[in-house]
Amino acid sequence: MSPRKAKTGGQNTVPRQTVDKRAKAPRMRVSPFVKAYQSTSVELIAIIRNGLPATELLRTSRAMHLPKEHIYRMLRLPGSTTRRKLAANKPLSPAQSERLLGLQRVIGLVEVMIAESGDDDKTFDAPGWMARWLDEASPALGNKKPGEFMDTMAGQELVSTLLARMQSGVFA
Repeated sequence: MSPRKAKTGGQNTVPRQTVDKRAKAPRMRVSPFVKAYQSTSVELIAIIRNGLPATELLRTSRAMHLPKEHIYRMLRLPGSTTRRKLAANKPLSPAQSERLLGLQRVIGLVEVMIAESGDDDKTFDAPGWMARWLDEASPALGNKKPGEFMDTMAGQELVSTLLARMQSGVFA
């Protein structure tokens, strides 16, 4: 007789499973770009006012496989000031933070679009794709490169709208 049967008078029992109501389903890792894209306006304003760490510029340039100087030019960030902030590990100014955060949010938009498309290709490199796409002339922008518009909030909104139109199949 097994120890379980001996204790229960010979009856087979199924051990009772306790369910921890606090236990959560495993979470998928959300990229920092998706986090930026999904941030509320209040959260974005706080981030911008406090200034993004200058190291965010390095993380973004690495993710996009671009030299940081390319990001400086695209976002019209002053190279010498930005390099000084990087060296001193200081935050970017609110204006610089807003531009960089806008770029990160556009990358997050692409990641969300791919996820929502049902494509389970975990190898898709949204930041790398964005780097290439931002540098290609677009007929919808009068044959200008989308990257030429990334230095302003209005330009970033234009680029986001263009991406949404591409996703829906409207001429872009």
